Amino acid sequence: MANLDESRGGGDPDSGTAFAIGFAVALAKPVWAYRSSEATLAQRVESSGDRVRRRLLCGRLSN
Repeated sequence: MANLDESRGGGDPDSGTAFAIGFAVALAKPVWAYRSSEATLAQRVESSGDRVRRRLLCGRLSN
């Protein structure tokens, strides 16, 4: 069971989770995933854009 909610902004899931999903699929293991939001990736990226821009302007990408 994989949580695909965004981890650090930008709308995308945690990279480790994404890797684990790919690894499990490569091993022909069943994978279940969920998100707490029904928004599309494009909508999530658009809504998080201001936070990411502020972090870039401040010279940091972490929270």
